[in-house]
Amino acid sequence: MIRYALTEEKDRLQEIWHDAFAFDDGGFTDFFFTDLYDKGQHYVLTQEEKIAAIASVFKHDFMIGGRRLKVSMIAGVTTLPPYRNQGLMSSLLKEILDQLSRQDLLTMIQAYDSAIYQKFGFETVYHRRRYYFNYRGFNYSSTDGIKDEIVTTDLLKIYRRFTRLFSGYKTRNTDYFETMLRGIKAQNQMIRIVYDSNGNPKGYFIYERNTKQIIIHECLYLDARTLNKILSYCLAQRENVIIYLSEYERIERLYPGVAYDTSDYTMVRVNDYQLFNKLFKSEITDPLSAMTIDNKPLFMHEEI
Repeated sequence: MIRYALTEEKDRLQEIWHDAFAFDDGGFTDFFFTDLYDKGQHYVLTQEEKIAAIASVFKHDFMIGGRRLKVSMIAGVTTLPPYRNQGLMSSLLKEILDQLSRQDLLTMIQAYDSAIYQKFGFETVYHRRRYYFNYRGFNYSSTDGIKDEIVTTDLLKIYRRFTRLFSGYKTRNTDYFETMLRGIKAQNQMIRIVYDSNGNPKGYFIYERNTKQIIIHECLYLDARTLNKILSYCLAQRENVIIYLSEYERIERLYPGVAYDTSDYTMVRVNDYQLFNKLFKSEITDPLSAMTIDNKPLFMHEEI
């Protein structure tokens, strides 16, 4: 049986998340069920009145092809161990996608194994790059203007200026950033804003620090000088820095020889090609063409 999760099942779903995503948690699960859970729709598949598989759906506004579109995002997809390899997740996803196909033009999903979702019409359209920096030989710059006093309106200014160059991004607001700050705290991460000498916000970065390295999870910068200042700030604290960026930013042109790898990040499904083509006056036949219909690079950092 497939149905919506009951209010009293929230704690059970949180337990399932803790077990299923322990390898990639870092405090996110508790934050999710405190701050994000009530904003989504949660599905369960039951067998003999026991939860066997779960998935959640969230609705967001994304800028695609110069238009603001309501997009559905599927998250938290998992089957409990005793019920795996029985086709239950396929049944659950088919039911969810059948509903979403009548509601939204596009559906997105974060996938650890993209091959699982290709049979449902999803295609990987966005990849992230993970760059590896070491303090030896780095061309340091001044770190003046990096502040830990966070102003959400400045975060929003940076985000809006940065995303002017991109498509496929979520339309964020100050409420989004207020929630994001709570998530940063819950996951023992940190955030800094970079200002120029005139007090104008030029970038921000979210990072975590351990004994060996700093990992920058989100980094927005309005010019190359700001990016170098961010890297200088982090490399002054740890010998190694890892920074996640979109595949389109190609900072290896600024830092020749820097090591990096690329990984799948976001998959997209076009739910109604006929309606999409009518709206955009196009003839696209695949998800990547839909997302890049205005020939702009993609910035798709959202997970939920």
